[in-house]
Amino acid sequence: MRRILAIFLVFLKNWLRNRSALFFSFIFPLLLLLIFASIFTSERTQPITIFVQNQDQETQLSKVYESILNKTFNVEKIPSNISSPVNYLKTKKQGLITFKIRILIIPKGFEENATTLAMKEAIRLQILNLQRTLSSPYINESIKQEIIKGINVLQNVYSNLPNKTLNIKLITESEDTDYLLLNSILTQINGSFINNLIGVNATFSINHETVYERRISAVDYYLAGLLAAFVMTNGLFSTAPTLVEIRVKGILKRLLGTPLQKHEWFLGIIFSILLINSILLLEMLLAAVIIFKAKIGFNVYWILIFYIGMFFFIGLGVFIGSMVRSEETAIALVNLIGFPMMFLSGAFWPLEIMPDFLKYVAQVLPLYHFHTSLRYIMVFGDTTPVINNILIVVVLSLSFTILSIKFLRWKET
Repeated sequence: MRRILAIFLVFLKNWLRNRSALFFSFIFPLLLLLIFASIFTSERTQPITIFVQNQDQETQLSKVYESILNKTFNVEKIPSNISSPVNYLKTKKQGLITFKIRILIIPKGFEENATTLAMKEAIRLQILNLQRTLSSPYINESIKQEIIKGINVLQNVYSNLPNKTLNIKLITESEDTDYLLLNSILTQINGSFINNLIGVNATFSINHETVYERRISAVDYYLAGLLAAFVMTNGLFSTAPTLVEIRVKGILKRLLGTPLQKHEWFLGIIFSILLINSILLLEMLLAAVIIFKAKIGFNVYWILIFYIGMFFFIGLGVFIGSMVRSEETAIALVNLIGFPMMFLSGAFWPLEIMPDFLKYVAQVLPLYHFHTSLRYIMVFGDTTPVINNILIVVVLSLSFTILSIKFLRWKET
Protein backbone atom coordinates (compact mmCIF):
# COMPACT_ATOMS: atom_id res chain seq x y z
CA MET A 1 0.00 0.00 0.00
CA ARG A 2 2.91 2.34 0.74
CA ARG A 3 4.28 1.86 -2.79
CA ILE A 4 0.86 2.56 -4.34
CA LEU A 5 0.62 5.75 -2.26
CA ALA A 6 4.08 6.84 -3.42
CA ILE A 7 3.13 6.43 -7.10
CA PHE A 8 -0.15 8.23 -6.41
CA LEU A 9 1.63 11.24 -4.88
CA VAL A 10 4.29 11.43 -7.60
CA PHE A 11 1.72 11.34 -10.39
CA LEU A 12 -0.57 13.84 -8.62
CA LYS A 13 2.25 16.32 -7.92
CA ASN A 14 3.43 16.12 -11.51
CA TRP A 15 -0.10 16.83 -12.71
CA LEU A 16 -0.65 19.73 -10.26
CA ARG A 17 2.48 21.48 -11.55
CA ASN A 18 0.95 21.64 -15.03
CA ARG A 19 -1.22 24.78 -15.20
CA SER A 20 -2.75 23.90 -18.55
CA ALA A 21 -3.80 20.50 -17.18
CA LEU A 22 -5.49 22.22 -14.22
CA PHE A 23 -7.33 24.62 -16.54
CA PHE A 24 -8.58 21.96 -18.96
CA SER A 25 -9.52 19.53 -16.18
CA PHE A 26 -11.49 21.91 -13.95
CA ILE A 27 -12.05 25.44 -15.33
CA PHE A 28 -12.73 24.64 -19.00
CA PRO A 29 -15.50 22.02 -18.47
CA LEU A 30 -17.19 24.30 -15.93
CA LEU A 31 -17.13 27.21 -18.39
CA LEU A 32 -18.63 25.03 -21.12
CA LEU A 33 -21.43 23.90 -18.80
CA LEU A 34 -22.26 27.50 -17.87
CA ILE A 35 -22.21 28.66 -21.50
CA PHE A 36 -24.17 25.82 -23.12
CA ALA A 37 -26.75 25.41 -20.36
CA SER A 38 -27.35 29.19 -20.17
CA ILE A 39 -27.79 29.58 -23.92
CA PHE A 40 -30.19 26.71 -24.48
CA THR A 41 -32.14 27.15 -21.24
CA SER A 42 -32.87 30.84 -21.93
CA GLU A 43 -33.80 30.13 -25.55
CA ARG A 44 -36.51 27.66 -24.55
CA THR A 45 -38.10 29.78 -21.84
CA GLN A 46 -38.53 33.05 -23.77
CA PRO A 47 -41.88 33.66 -25.55
CA ILE A 48 -41.96 34.69 -29.21
CA THR A 49 -41.43 38.44 -29.61
CA ILE A 50 -43.55 40.34 -32.13
CA PHE A 51 -43.63 44.08 -32.86
CA VAL A 52 -47.12 45.61 -33.11
CA GLN A 53 -47.95 48.88 -34.84
CA ASN A 54 -51.51 50.08 -34.13
CA GLN A 55 -52.50 52.45 -36.96
CA ASP A 56 -56.13 52.70 -35.81
CA GLN A 57 -55.32 55.51 -33.34
CA GLU A 58 -55.67 53.02 -30.51
CA THR A 59 -59.45 52.66 -30.65
CA GLN A 60 -61.17 50.56 -28.01
CA LEU A 61 -61.38 47.37 -30.10
CA SER A 62 -57.77 47.68 -31.28
CA LYS A 63 -56.66 47.93 -27.65
CA VAL A 64 -58.67 44.80 -26.82
CA TYR A 65 -56.99 43.03 -29.72
CA GLU A 66 -53.56 44.10 -28.45
CA SER A 67 -54.36 42.78 -24.97
CA ILE A 68 -55.20 39.38 -26.50
CA LEU A 69 -51.86 39.37 -28.33
CA ASN A 70 -50.07 40.17 -25.05
CA LYS A 71 -51.39 36.95 -23.51
CA THR A 72 -49.61 34.85 -26.17
CA PHE A 73 -46.57 36.85 -27.33
CA ASN A 74 -43.96 39.17 -25.95
CA VAL A 75 -45.33 42.35 -27.59
CA GLU A 76 -43.20 45.42 -28.29
CA LYS A 77 -44.99 48.48 -29.72
CA ILE A 78 -43.98 50.51 -32.75
CA PRO A 79 -45.26 54.13 -32.80
CA SER A 80 -48.24 54.59 -35.12
CA ASN A 81 -46.61 57.54 -36.95
CA ILE A 82 -43.71 55.45 -38.25
CA SER A 83 -44.11 55.16 -42.04
CA SER A 84 -41.69 52.23 -42.48
CA PRO A 85 -41.77 49.83 -39.51
CA VAL A 86 -39.16 47.55 -41.11
CA ASN A 87 -36.56 50.32 -41.48
CA TYR A 88 -37.42 51.55 -37.99
CA LEU A 89 -36.59 48.14 -36.50
CA LYS A 90 -33.46 47.70 -38.59
CA THR A 91 -32.13 50.98 -37.23
CA LYS A 92 -33.18 50.33 -33.65
CA LYS A 93 -31.94 46.72 -33.43
CA GLN A 94 -28.86 46.96 -35.62
CA GLY A 95 -26.10 44.53 -34.68
CA LEU A 96 -28.22 42.07 -32.63
CA ILE A 97 -27.71 38.71 -34.34
CA THR A 98 -30.61 37.02 -32.50
CA PHE A 99 -33.10 39.73 -33.50
CA LYS A 100 -35.87 38.75 -35.94
CA ILE A 101 -38.25 41.09 -37.76
CA ARG A 102 -41.81 40.01 -36.92
CA ILE A 103 -44.21 42.93 -37.34
CA LEU A 104 -47.99 42.84 -36.94
CA ILE A 105 -49.75 45.95 -38.32
CA ILE A 106 -53.27 46.78 -37.08
CA PRO A 107 -54.59 48.94 -39.97
CA LYS A 108 -56.62 52.12 -39.92
CA GLY A 109 -60.35 51.44 -39.71
CA PHE A 110 -59.77 48.24 -37.70
CA GLU A 111 -62.59 48.96 -35.23
CA GLU A 112 -65.06 49.96 -37.99
CA ASN A 113 -64.18 46.92 -40.08
CA ALA A 114 -64.33 44.55 -37.10
CA THR A 115 -67.74 45.91 -36.05
CA THR A 116 -69.18 45.60 -39.57
CA LEU A 117 -67.71 42.14 -39.99
CA ALA A 118 -69.15 41.01 -36.67
CA MET A 119 -72.56 42.43 -37.59
CA LYS A 120 -72.58 40.63 -40.93
CA GLU A 121 -71.51 37.37 -39.30
CA ALA A 122 -74.24 37.70 -36.64
CA ILE A 123 -76.90 38.31 -39.36
CA ARG A 124 -75.62 35.38 -41.41
CA LEU A 125 -75.87 33.05 -38.43
CA GLN A 126 -79.38 34.32 -37.65
CA ILE A 127 -80.49 33.67 -41.25
CA LEU A 128 -79.13 30.11 -41.06
CA ASN A 129 -80.92 29.57 -37.76
CA LEU A 130 -84.26 30.78 -39.18
CA GLN A 131 -83.84 28.62 -42.29
CA ARG A 132 -83.38 25.57 -40.10
CA THR A 133 -86.51 26.56 -38.14
CA LEU A 134 -88.58 26.48 -41.36
CA SER A 135 -88.00 22.74 -41.68
CA SER A 136 -89.64 22.02 -38.33
CA PRO A 137 -92.95 20.04 -38.67
CA TYR A 138 -94.39 21.78 -35.57
CA ILE A 139 -94.65 25.26 -37.15
CA ASN A 140 -97.90 26.19 -38.96
CA GLU A 141 -98.03 27.89 -42.35
CA SER A 142 -98.76 31.42 -41.09
CA ILE A 143 -95.72 31.42 -38.81
CA LYS A 144 -93.59 30.08 -41.65
CA GLN A 145 -94.66 33.02 -43.83
CA GLU A 146 -93.62 35.45 -41.07
CA ILE A 147 -90.25 33.69 -40.74
CA ILE A 148 -89.74 33.94 -44.53
CA LYS A 149 -90.46 37.67 -44.38
CA GLY A 150 -87.92 38.02 -41.55
CA ILE A 151 -85.31 36.10 -43.56
CA ASN A 152 -85.88 38.38 -46.56
CA VAL A 153 -85.44 41.49 -44.40
CA LEU A 154 -82.21 40.12 -42.88
CA GLN A 155 -80.87 39.13 -46.29
CA ASN A 156 -81.59 42.63 -47.58
CA VAL A 157 -79.73 44.17 -44.61
CA TYR A 158 -76.87 41.72 -45.07
CA SER A 159 -76.47 42.53 -48.78
CA ASN A 160 -76.49 46.29 -48.11
CA LEU A 161 -73.70 46.09 -45.53
CA PRO A 162 -70.25 46.71 -47.05
CA ASN A 163 -67.85 43.79 -47.36
CA LYS A 164 -65.16 44.24 -44.74
CA THR A 165 -62.09 42.28 -43.68
CA LEU A 166 -59.67 42.91 -40.85
CA ASN A 167 -56.64 42.90 -43.19
CA ILE A 168 -54.11 42.38 -40.40
CA LYS A 169 -50.63 42.51 -41.95
CA LEU A 170 -47.85 40.18 -40.73
CA ILE A 171 -44.30 40.98 -41.88
CA THR A 172 -41.56 38.39 -41.33
CA GLU A 173 -38.14 37.65 -42.76
CA SER A 174 -38.09 35.33 -45.78
CA GLU A 175 -36.09 32.67 -43.90
CA ASP A 176 -38.10 32.80 -40.66
CA THR A 177 -38.99 29.15 -40.00
CA ASP A 178 -41.55 30.18 -37.36
CA TYR A 179 -43.82 31.89 -39.91
CA LEU A 180 -46.29 28.98 -40.13
CA LEU A 181 -46.51 28.78 -36.34
CA LEU A 182 -47.13 32.55 -36.06
CA ASN A 183 -49.76 32.44 -38.82
CA SER A 184 -51.57 29.54 -37.15
CA ILE A 185 -51.65 31.28 -33.75
CA LEU A 186 -52.87 34.57 -35.23
CA THR A 187 -55.61 32.79 -37.20
CA GLN A 188 -56.93 31.27 -33.97
CA ILE A 189 -56.73 34.63 -32.17
CA ASN A 190 -58.63 36.39 -34.97
CA GLY A 191 -61.38 33.75 -35.02
CA SER A 192 -61.79 33.95 -31.25
CA PHE A 193 -61.84 37.75 -31.40
CA ILE A 194 -64.73 37.86 -33.93
CA ASN A 195 -66.67 35.13 -32.10
CA ASN A 196 -66.48 37.12 -28.88
CA LEU A 197 -67.74 40.25 -30.69
CA ILE A 198 -70.89 38.49 -31.93
CA GLY A 199 -71.41 36.56 -28.69
CA VAL A 200 -70.74 33.07 -30.04
CA ASN A 201 -69.30 30.74 -27.44
CA ALA A 202 -67.51 27.45 -28.07
CA THR A 203 -69.89 24.54 -28.60
CA PHE A 204 -67.53 22.09 -26.92
CA SER A 205 -65.00 22.23 -24.11
CA ILE A 206 -61.67 20.57 -23.52
CA ASN A 207 -61.16 18.77 -20.23
CA HIS A 208 -57.48 19.28 -19.54
CA GLU A 209 -55.54 16.77 -17.48
CA THR A 210 -51.82 16.80 -16.80
CA VAL A 211 -49.31 14.06 -16.09
CA TYR A 212 -45.85 14.62 -14.67
CA GLU A 213 -43.07 13.56 -17.00
CA ARG A 214 -39.47 14.40 -16.16
CA ARG A 215 -37.86 15.78 -19.30
CA ILE A 216 -34.23 16.25 -20.22
CA SER A 217 -33.33 19.92 -19.85
CA ALA A 218 -30.33 21.72 -21.30
CA VAL A 219 -28.38 21.44 -18.04
CA ASP A 220 -29.24 17.72 -17.80
CA TYR A 221 -27.91 17.16 -21.30
CA TYR A 222 -24.69 19.11 -20.98
CA LEU A 223 -23.88 18.04 -17.42
CA ALA A 224 -23.73 14.36 -18.42
CA GLY A 225 -22.11 15.04 -21.80
CA LEU A 226 -19.35 17.30 -20.47
CA LEU A 227 -18.64 15.06 -17.48
CA ALA A 228 -18.20 12.06 -19.79
CA ALA A 229 -16.07 14.03 -22.28
CA PHE A 230 -13.63 15.34 -19.67
CA VAL A 231 -13.43 12.04 -17.84
CA MET A 232 -12.27 10.73 -21.22
CA THR A 233 -9.66 13.48 -21.70
CA ASN A 234 -8.37 13.09 -18.13
CA GLY A 235 -7.97 9.37 -18.70
CA LEU A 236 -6.32 9.54 -22.12
CA PHE A 237 -4.20 12.68 -21.92
CA SER A 238 -3.00 12.08 -18.35
CA THR A 239 -1.72 8.55 -18.96
CA ALA A 240 -0.54 7.81 -22.50
CA PRO A 241 1.99 10.69 -23.03
CA THR A 242 3.17 10.53 -19.41
CA LEU A 243 3.75 6.78 -19.56
CA VAL A 244 5.78 7.05 -22.78
CA GLU A 245 7.85 9.89 -21.33
CA ILE A 246 8.86 8.08 -18.15
CA ARG A 247 9.46 4.84 -20.04
CA VAL A 248 11.69 6.52 -22.66
CA LYS A 249 13.63 8.31 -19.90
CA GLY A 250 14.30 4.93 -18.28
CA ILE A 251 12.39 5.66 -15.07
CA LEU A 252 10.27 2.53 -15.37
CA LYS A 253 13.35 0.48 -16.19
CA ARG A 254 14.97 1.51 -12.91
CA LEU A 255 11.84 0.38 -11.11
CA LEU A 256 12.71 -3.21 -12.15
CA GLY A 257 15.25 -3.22 -9.33
CA THR A 258 12.61 -2.33 -6.75
CA PRO A 259 9.83 -4.43 -5.18
CA LEU A 260 7.22 -2.33 -7.09
CA GLN A 261 4.80 -4.45 -9.13
CA LYS A 262 3.00 -3.42 -12.31
CA HIS A 263 -0.42 -3.57 -10.69
CA GLU A 264 0.79 -1.30 -7.87
CA TRP A 265 2.04 1.26 -10.38
CA PHE A 266 -1.27 0.98 -12.24
CA LEU A 267 -3.32 1.44 -9.05
CA GLY A 268 -1.29 4.51 -8.10
CA ILE A 269 -2.21 6.15 -11.43
CA ILE A 270 -5.86 5.13 -11.07
CA PHE A 271 -6.19 6.64 -7.59
CA SER A 272 -4.67 9.95 -8.70
CA ILE A 273 -7.02 10.26 -11.70
CA LEU A 274 -9.93 9.09 -9.53
CA LEU A 275 -9.26 12.05 -7.23
CA ILE A 276 -9.08 14.46 -10.20
CA ASN A 277 -12.35 13.18 -11.66
CA SER A 278 -14.04 13.27 -8.26
CA ILE A 279 -13.19 16.97 -7.91
CA LEU A 280 -14.47 17.56 -11.45
CA LEU A 281 -17.71 15.70 -10.62
CA LEU A 282 -18.24 17.67 -7.42
CA GLU A 283 -17.72 21.11 -8.99
CA MET A 284 -19.95 20.34 -12.00
CA LEU A 285 -22.76 19.01 -9.80
CA LEU A 286 -22.58 22.02 -7.49
CA ALA A 287 -22.72 24.40 -10.46
CA ALA A 288 -25.71 22.55 -11.96
CA VAL A 289 -27.66 22.48 -8.69
CA ILE A 290 -26.82 25.97 -7.39
CA ILE A 291 -26.88 27.97 -10.64
CA PHE A 292 -29.42 26.05 -12.76
CA LYS A 293 -31.50 24.40 -9.99
CA ALA A 294 -30.94 20.99 -11.61
CA LYS A 295 -32.62 17.96 -10.05
CA ILE A 296 -30.09 15.15 -9.99
CA GLY A 297 -31.46 11.63 -9.61
CA PHE A 298 -28.59 10.23 -7.59
CA ASN A 299 -28.30 6.48 -7.06
CA VAL A 300 -25.55 3.93 -6.71
CA TYR A 301 -25.73 2.95 -10.40
CA TRP A 302 -24.97 6.51 -11.49
CA ILE A 303 -21.77 6.61 -9.39
CA LEU A 304 -20.75 3.12 -10.51
CA ILE A 305 -21.12 3.95 -14.21
CA PHE A 306 -19.18 7.19 -13.74
CA TYR A 307 -16.17 5.40 -12.27
CA ILE A 308 -16.42 2.34 -14.52
CA GLY A 309 -16.25 4.64 -17.53
CA MET A 310 -13.22 6.31 -15.97
CA PHE A 311 -11.46 2.90 -15.74
CA PHE A 312 -12.04 2.33 -19.45
CA PHE A 313 -10.38 5.57 -20.55
CA ILE A 314 -7.47 5.13 -18.12
CA GLY A 315 -6.96 1.59 -19.41
CA LEU A 316 -7.12 2.81 -23.01
CA GLY A 317 -4.57 5.54 -22.24
CA VAL A 318 -2.15 3.11 -20.56
CA PHE A 319 -2.59 0.65 -23.44
CA ILE A 320 -1.73 3.36 -26.01
CA GLY A 321 1.24 4.48 -23.90
CA SER A 322 2.52 0.90 -23.75
CA MET A 323 2.31 0.35 -27.51
CA VAL A 324 4.05 3.45 -28.90
CA ARG A 325 7.70 4.47 -28.73
CA SER A 326 7.58 8.29 -28.61
CA GLU A 327 5.67 10.92 -26.70
CA GLU A 328 4.74 12.72 -29.95
CA THR A 329 3.14 9.55 -31.31
CA ALA A 330 1.19 9.06 -28.07
CA ILE A 331 -0.13 12.64 -28.17
CA ALA A 332 -1.11 12.25 -31.83
CA LEU A 333 -2.95 8.99 -31.11
CA VAL A 334 -4.92 10.28 -28.12
CA ASN A 335 -5.87 13.36 -30.15
CA LEU A 336 -6.93 11.16 -33.05
CA ILE A 337 -9.09 9.04 -30.73
CA GLY A 338 -10.28 11.65 -28.23
CA PHE A 339 -11.38 14.63 -30.31
CA PRO A 340 -13.53 12.75 -32.86
CA MET A 341 -15.25 10.95 -29.97
CA MET A 342 -15.82 14.24 -28.18
CA PHE A 343 -17.45 15.98 -31.14
CA LEU A 344 -19.17 13.06 -32.90
CA SER A 345 -20.60 11.14 -29.94
CA GLY A 346 -23.35 13.64 -29.10
CA ALA A 347 -21.67 14.81 -25.89
CA PHE A 348 -21.68 18.46 -27.06
CA TRP A 349 -24.89 18.51 -29.12
CA PRO A 350 -27.88 16.17 -29.60
CA LEU A 351 -27.74 13.48 -32.28
CA GLU A 352 -31.08 14.78 -33.62
CA ILE A 353 -29.38 17.75 -35.28
CA MET A 354 -26.66 15.62 -36.89
CA PRO A 355 -26.86 14.02 -40.38
CA ASP A 356 -28.10 10.41 -40.44
CA PHE A 357 -24.73 8.86 -41.30
CA LEU A 358 -23.09 10.64 -38.34
CA LYS A 359 -25.79 9.26 -36.03
CA TYR A 360 -24.64 5.75 -36.94
CA VAL A 361 -21.00 6.74 -36.40
CA ALA A 362 -21.85 8.19 -32.98
CA GLN A 363 -23.50 4.99 -31.80
CA VAL A 364 -20.33 2.93 -32.28
CA LEU A 365 -18.23 5.31 -30.18
CA PRO A 366 -17.63 4.34 -26.52
CA LEU A 367 -18.18 7.90 -25.32
CA TYR A 368 -21.75 7.85 -26.72
CA HIS A 369 -22.66 4.84 -24.57
CA PHE A 370 -20.94 6.39 -21.55
CA HIS A 371 -22.71 9.78 -21.58
CA THR A 372 -26.05 8.24 -22.62
CA SER A 373 -25.95 5.92 -19.59
CA LEU A 374 -24.99 8.75 -17.25
CA ARG A 375 -27.70 11.08 -18.56
CA TYR A 376 -30.58 8.62 -18.45
CA ILE A 377 -29.80 7.35 -14.96
CA MET A 378 -29.23 10.91 -13.71
CA VAL A 379 -32.57 12.18 -15.06
CA PHE A 380 -34.88 9.18 -14.73
CA GLY A 381 -33.11 7.02 -12.13
CA ASP A 382 -33.73 3.90 -14.25
CA THR A 383 -31.13 1.62 -15.84
CA THR A 384 -33.48 -0.61 -17.87
CA PRO A 385 -33.70 1.47 -21.09
CA VAL A 386 -29.89 1.91 -21.21
CA ILE A 387 -28.82 -1.53 -20.03
CA ASN A 388 -27.11 -2.26 -23.38
CA ASN A 389 -25.15 1.00 -23.15
CA ILE A 390 -24.11 0.15 -19.61
CA LEU A 391 -22.98 -3.35 -20.59
CA ILE A 392 -20.85 -1.94 -23.42
CA VAL A 393 -19.13 0.47 -21.00
CA VAL A 394 -18.52 -2.33 -18.45
CA VAL A 395 -17.11 -4.76 -21.05
CA LEU A 396 -14.81 -2.12 -22.54
CA SER A 397 -13.62 -1.07 -19.09
CA LEU A 398 -12.75 -4.63 -18.03
CA SER A 399 -11.12 -5.41 -21.38
CA PHE A 400 -8.82 -2.41 -21.52
CA THR A 401 -7.94 -2.59 -17.83
CA ILE A 402 -6.70 -6.16 -18.37
CA LEU A 403 -4.95 -5.27 -21.63
CA SER A 404 -3.21 -2.26 -20.09
CA ILE A 405 -1.79 -4.34 -17.24
CA LYS A 406 -0.79 -7.19 -19.56
CA PHE A 407 0.99 -5.07 -22.17
CA LEU A 408 2.53 -2.45 -19.85
CA ARG A 409 6.22 -2.40 -20.69
CA TRP A 410 8.76 -1.32 -18.09
CA LYS A 411 11.53 -0.59 -20.59
CA GLU A 412 12.16 0.05 -24.28
CA THR A 413 12.93 -3.01 -26.43
